[in-house]
Amino acid sequence: ANSNAGGMTSEVLDDYEEGTWTPDITTGSEGISFSYMEGKYFKIGNWVWIHCGFKISSIASIQTYSCKIYGLPYTGANYGSYQEPMGLVIGGGFATSALGQSGLAFYKVNGNSDLGARRLDGNADTAINNNAVFQVGTFMKLQMGYYTA
Repeated sequence: ANSNAGGMTSEVLDDYEEGTWTPDITTGSEGISFSYMEGKYFKIGNWVWIHCGFKISSIASIQTYSCKIYGLPYTGANYGSYQEPMGLVIGGGFATSALGQSGLAFYKVNGNSDLGARRLDGNADTAINNNAVFQVGTFMKLQMGYYTA
């Protein structure tokens, strides 16, 4: 590059990384097995783009708690209320069949390495528990970006 755009401070790409991560949807006691699991990411500066996908093949027991995806590759920044990055889920086989019609999204929980689930209903988003989302046969893919802390 040979000219700076307004506000640009550098033309050098000096912080690039890509790798894999392991999406985790449990608190450790459910005994969930997967027939497919993938997590990839790339990071440029303080911007992280993630991709994850999985399909549940068995569940020993499902607990009732807020549905989350744990273990993101980087801790996220703190965002203001209703300003958190959000990614829509493509998937099926949900425990609540209406999720396939109303929509399911995950948002970046402020200041940590979790994603929280939201059911999209009309003009609102509603927190949802994992036992309303996951069951044997649930599959999903999610892509989204967020800023690091």
